[in-house]
Amino acid sequence: MRHIDYRITYIVYAWLLEDGTPYYLSKCRDGSEAPYKTRMGGLQPPADRNNIKILLKTENEKHALEFLDKSQYTIGLADATGGVMPLRNSIHQSPRALGDKPHPNKTPVTVFTTEGEKVGNFDSIGDACHCLKLNKGNARQVLIGNFWQTEGYCIVERGKHFKERKGTCAKRRLWSKRQINAYDGEGNLHTFVSIADAAETIFQNRKKTSGIQKSLKSEVKWKSRIKGWCFFEEGKTPLLQEIRFASAGRPKQNHILEKGNEC
Repeated sequence: MRHIDYRITYIVYAWLLEDGTPYYLSKCRDGSEAPYKTRMGGLQPPADRNNIKILLKTENEKHALEFLDKSQYTIGLADATGGVMPLRNSIHQSPRALGDKPHPNKTPVTVFTTEGEKVGNFDSIGDACHCLKLNKGNARQVLIGNFWQTEGYCIVERGKHFKERKGTCAKRRLWSKRQINAYDGEGNLHTFVSIADAAETIFQNRKKTSGIQKSLKSEVKWKSRIKGWCFFEEGKTPLLQEIRFASAGRPKQNHILEKGNEC
C-alpha cells in the first residue's frame, strides 16, 4: 500500500439569525456534518443554509482554535434561545478552547494495515477516523490495546512500531479467540482468526457473538445460521452439500444442493 499524506482542513463557522446576527460559533473538520446538526440543549441550526457562514478555513488547528476563541469576543453572540439557556460556546461560559489540559482523544497516532504497512500519521484519533471512515469507539479500543485491529487497521501512538498479533489482548474475556470457518449466504468459504473478528464483519460489533456461538454448537444435520452465515470449528468444516440448515419445520437440505439436483 502506498503511503498517503492525509491533510486535515479545519473550518470555523457561524450560525446567523435572519438579520445576520451570529448566535453560534464553532470549529470542525472540513466535510463534517457538524455545521448542520442540532446542538446540545436543542439549539437548532439555521433553516436556510445560506445563514451558515464559514469564517475561516485552515490546515492549522491551533490557528483555527485561536481564531474561534478570539471571535467569540470580537464578533459577539446573540442568544437564540430567548434567554432560556446560555450557549455552550457563549463568552459567558469562559471558553477554554486552548486549555492546558490535553483532551484524551488528541493523542497523535500512526495507523498501519494488519499486514504492517504504514498508512499514515495523524494528529489525533479523530483525524484518523475522519480520513479512514472508522468507528471512533473501536479505534480508541485498538489504541489502548483492547482490540488488535478495526476494519483492517492497527493504531498505535505516534513513534511506536507496528505490533504483531500475539496472545490475548487485555480485555478479551468476553469472546473466544479460536480460529473458525464460515460459509456466507452465497456459499463462499471464509476464515476468521476469532469469533470477535467474525462478529465485527457481520454486525460491526465485536461483542455480538451469541448467534455465532449458537451456529458453532449446532450439528451439521441441523445447522443454525445467522444473517445467512453458518460457522464451524477449524478442521471440522464439511462440504457445503453435506449441510442441512435448521428451519421451523423438518430438516431441510440446503437450497444450493437442491438447485444442483434439479439441473
